[in-house]
Amino acid sequence: LTSDHVNFQIQECIDMLSEANEHVSMERLESMLLQKYQVRYFRALNLRENRIDMMPAAKDHDMKIGKVNAYIHNFIWSRSSCTLYELKECCREFHTEKKDFEHLKLGPLQKMPLIYDLFKFPMDEYIPEITSVDLIECLHQ
Repeated sequence: LTSDHVNFQIQECIDMLSEANEHVSMERLESMLLQKYQVRYFRALNLRENRIDMMPAAKDHDMKIGKVNAYIHNFIWSRSSCTLYELKECCREFHTEKKDFEHLKLGPLQKMPLIYDLFKFPMDEYIPEITSVDLIECLHQ
């Protein structure tokens, strides 16, 4: 078993969780990887890297989660009103080709724990295309 092989498997787990529309947390990622190798602890893989967050694919993914969470906090705090749809559209900035949030392979935006904490939006619902302007117009009617 090599570090390169395990790193490839980590990326495979990220892809599988993302394609299944699951939130791709580090905990979920590690759990799936350990199940694949049928071990209880990452150290049992006997690699030079003794923690999953030392593996390049996992480290990159963890950094991406951190950046997106920081962006979400700043987005919310810098706007007096915003919608989840607007946040999702602005998160395109994280993808090199400005593609949908799903291309970041973090899972659906509404399944991120931070989103639930801030918006209380149901994790299994589709994000409606509603903007702040739509809300203001609705209030004026």
